[in-house]
Amino acid sequence: WDSRRENMASLLEQLANDKVRKVLRVLEATKSTYYLPFSRLLKEVQAASLEAEDISKHLKPLKNVLAKYFPPPSFVDVSKSFGPVMHTLLLIWKHSGYYNTNIRLHVFLEKFCNDVIIVGQEFLKQFDVLRLEPEVVEGHIRTCLKVCAALKGATYSYGNRSENECPDNKWDLQDTVFGPLDTFLERCHDLLDLVQTTSQLYSL
Repeated sequence: WDSRRENMASLLEQLANDKVRKVLRVLEATKSTYYLPFSRLLKEVQAASLEAEDISKHLKPLKNVLAKYFPPPSFVDVSKSFGPVMHTLLLIWKHSGYYNTNIRLHVFLEKFCNDVIIVGQEFLKQFDVLRLEPEVVEGHIRTCLKVCAALKGATYSYGNRSENECPDNKWDLQDTVFGPLDTFLERCHDLLDLVQTTSQLYSL
């Protein structure tokens, strides 16, 4: 959004200079068929510039929060970001005139969930399932499940807050938002079942 803000500002500056305005006045005076499309274009650029300026400004605190917690020292530490991220996101939702749509909320949440999944995958890759004791591997898998559950819990918690604080524009947390995360959780559960089965075989 920073790049979009700069591009829109540059384009608006070009369209708003004296020469362009003079051309616009001539088109209007001569009732040219080009006047309305050109005038509409100018208004669209102005609106896009305002949108980019607003979103860029309001996303800065969120960028700072993400930079503080990512990359995390360990996978467990990533859960420390969930509360601050959702809190900042709700503040943006309440104060931004443009970033308070469920489409943008879903895009961000899907991206954030994907980032957590990547960290979780890297966490599990550290452990050789075939060489470590099943109990050890099981503990790591349960840690992964716990962190992902905490992410969903924090999201739903702030979704409930949005109902109270923004009743006319609450978060719409559809199941599809957590699609990739739920798929990752299912694979973790499959791996957990495999490890538990292996542990039972060892005990025979």
